[in-house]
Amino acid sequence: MPPSMPPSRPRFSICGFAAFCACILLNLYGIATLSARAAEALFALTRNAHETYSDNVCAEELGEGYRVADWRDIVDQYRQTGSLDGFFAQTGLKYGSAAQVTLGGEQHWRGDHRRAKRLFFIERHDGNKPEYFLAHEGINQYQLSLGSWTGARPVLCVQGAQLASQPKTQAYRKPTTSVPFGMIRRSFSQASEYDAITNKVCIDEFGPGHLIADWVDVEAYFKKTGSLEAFLTHTGLERAFVTSWGLSSVKSATGERIVFLTTEYLGAGERARLSGKGDSATLYLYSWPKDMDKGGGSLNALCTVPAHSVRSSLPFALTRNIYSAFSDSTCVSEFGKGFRIADWKDVVDYYMKTDRSLGTFYLMTDMDRYDTAWVTRDGKPYHSSGAYHIIRFGNDPKGDYAHSIHDGINQFAGFGRELGLMSDWNPRPVLCARAPMNRKPISVSIEKPR
Repeated sequence: MPPSMPPSRPRFSICGFAAFCACILLNLYGIATLSARAAEALFALTRNAHETYSDNVCAEELGEGYRVADWRDIVDQYRQTGSLDGFFAQTGLKYGSAAQVTLGGEQHWRGDHRRAKRLFFIERHDGNKPEYFLAHEGINQYQLSLGSWTGARPVLCVQGAQLASQPKTQAYRKPTTSVPFGMIRRSFSQASEYDAITNKVCIDEFGPGHLIADWVDVEAYFKKTGSLEAFLTHTGLERAFVTSWGLSSVKSATGERIVFLTTEYLGAGERARLSGKGDSATLYLYSWPKDMDKGGGSLNALCTVPAHSVRSSLPFALTRNIYSAFSDSTCVSEFGKGFRIADWKDVVDYYMKTDRSLGTFYLMTDMDRYDTAWVTRDGKPYHSSGAYHIIRFGNDPKGDYAHSIHDGINQFAGFGRELGLMSDWNPRPVLCARAPMNRKPISVSIEKPR
């Protein structure tokens, strides 16, 4: 019987080891490629131009799984990749070329007062957007622009998950140290619901201490960061109710108008805008009638925290109610502790501190030409001709008022003052100031002497 042989040892093979490493590398490459493809949507253009289109058009021309692309699909990919090169390579979109898309699932721009069927489309501008082109939004300083107009164009289609319609969980993050804003989940779509958009909706969503964000809060954040990208990614903002200089609504000839933020250009009603270099979108502040009959759409609410709120230091506020009898307590009841009836000297001092400008004062108070508000003068509420009030004359003050004003700010040659101090007995709002109570409390009752 032959002697037993010792067990053989496995032999080391350089070729086998190399093949093993190559296999690992190929697998890693495959995983990375799949990950990259998962993060990058597959876009394509239809061969034919369409003025009427739907997901069926994409499926018929490009195959099952394709649908009409939404502007936010492109924005989402740009935020993930930081470039439009891949998008242009996929679609073959050349400079000046255009393609139909949707915006938030909508084909038509609803802000056109003429009710023309203006279709959303993209056009490649490479940063040289023509002056005549009305862009609702733009990516990378208008390397790609979103416009709206009638006519047939190829349709931009996308394959895969519906990025634009997926729940944006990141949109409901609480305000953080880096981005002190959050968006509530609840939306408001009826005019009767807008009055319910108060600080309470922020408290219900995020807890005590949260409040509705103000435009000046967002503006201060932008001035600090120089960019809106982190803000837009964190909040997922599309349309959101805010206040403007402490006001939840503003006046107009047709009645009260709510103020809100949006990343969509809507035309009439724009009050301000913000956009940083390289931002994927512009942020607009609009005011529209409460019934939102010029565009429609539901609103969320943008919230922040008092520590970040700039409006907590705004020096003036105008009551929303009209009074024939009022006191310092009137200001406290409408705006909280720390407010009292404003004095004419408060306004003059503010005018001097702001380089002789009344612009921000008008924004805070929403005072239009010939609007008036109760004040005191040197702590006294009355003149022999009535109780003191201010009146905004504007850039063309009425000459027949010039002889009857007690004082004024920013005189115009031969035409009185831009803002005047007068007195009479007619009911009006009260101008309140956030200032120390450096006098005895005042109570005023407007009764014209007989």
